[in-house]
Amino acid sequence: MESSRLFTKKGLRPKILFLPRWYPYLEDPTFGLFIERHARCICHLADVKVLFVHPVAGLTPGLHFRRENRNGIDTLCIHYNSTPTRNRFINLLRGLVNYLRAQYLGYKLLYPGTEKPDICHVHVLTRPAFLALWLHLFRGIPYIITEHWSRYHQQLNRYNGFFRKRATSLIARHASAITAVSAHLRTAMQQCRIINPNFQLIPNVVDTDIFSSNHPPQPHADRTLMVHISTFEDASKNISGLIRTTARMAPVRNDFSLRLVGDGIDFVKMKELAASLGLFYPTIEFTGLANDEQVVQHLNQASFLILFSNYENQPVVIIESFACGRPVLATRVGGIPELVNDQMGILIDPGNEEQLAAAIISMIDNYSNYNPQTLRSYATCNFSPAIVATQLMQLYHEVLHLK
Repeated sequence: MESSRLFTKKGLRPKILFLPRWYPYLEDPTFGLFIERHARCICHLADVKVLFVHPVAGLTPGLHFRRENRNGIDTLCIHYNSTPTRNRFINLLRGLVNYLRAQYLGYKLLYPGTEKPDICHVHVLTRPAFLALWLHLFRGIPYIITEHWSRYHQQLNRYNGFFRKRATSLIARHASAITAVSAHLRTAMQQCRIINPNFQLIPNVVDTDIFSSNHPPQPHADRTLMVHISTFEDASKNISGLIRTTARMAPVRNDFSLRLVGDGIDFVKMKELAASLGLFYPTIEFTGLANDEQVVQHLNQASFLILFSNYENQPVVIIESFACGRPVLATRVGGIPELVNDQMGILIDPGNEEQLAAAIISMIDNYSNYNPQTLRSYATCNFSPAIVATQLMQLYHEVLHLK
């Protein structure tokens, strides 16, 4: 059933409160962008409001409120100072108090008097769910959880702490449903004993009207252009390994270019690494931060996308590449094998730079064998706003009837 008919038949336009751990804000417009895309894909079908609380170092004392209509969504961002003291316990306690206070005051601003949402939708555990749990226990408002975080993967060992595990388990049990963006993430969460009888898969969303291509890759100085797009966090993205491999290949083949798109904590370090290895334009290029339109342009100019990640969940950029008709060279980690098969690109082992070099050569020589329409059709049939909105609205409908 189409999501638009699912609710209008009953005259119901549900009121949804998004409670994200990550969300774009003025100083960081790409932070949790994939969560905003979930909100945007349903905002014409539901009354969506967003309450985003986030610590920022260096702020003056107190809470800092910014309410705006962001892409058609009533969005309230509340920031507080997170500059640490020498006492770790004081830092944790002060941060928790500020967070809970901000959530409470933000909720009162968004829903004054007796107003209330029909459903709370938590994105990324654990702290954002405290308000959702309280509203459920004392106001009878159901909530669902969507998880995007890779911390549950055993190789990372980042899901720890007695209180966090107990709180997360309690929150998961009371949720009307939990969704994960990949089967791999769902399994990892269940192995961490995050249990719920209604555990579904709802993927990330890509606007396939924006991410599209009507032409083949554009020539780039007589070189095959491969593009890497990420948040420049080397521990997960292993950009350094990609740069080292490029440096080893450059003396052997001069018919390719690597374009690195994005910004992040390791951006400067990666530029310095490339320079130290003697890599400069046109062999390598750093563009900095890019918006959606610029990312589309980079993908359309490239012959293929390349990711050499150590760990991932469901990288949105892979779906964006498919929507633009571009194959993908990526590592066999997280939810990536659920996206990439032999018709869509090449998978290699994480951290294996010899495999990476061989795969790059193979892709340079054979990228034109991948069917752009097959790639795009896969993206539009599984990850377009209409498809994901239908899944979300069906879940809301289910929860409201189980309320």
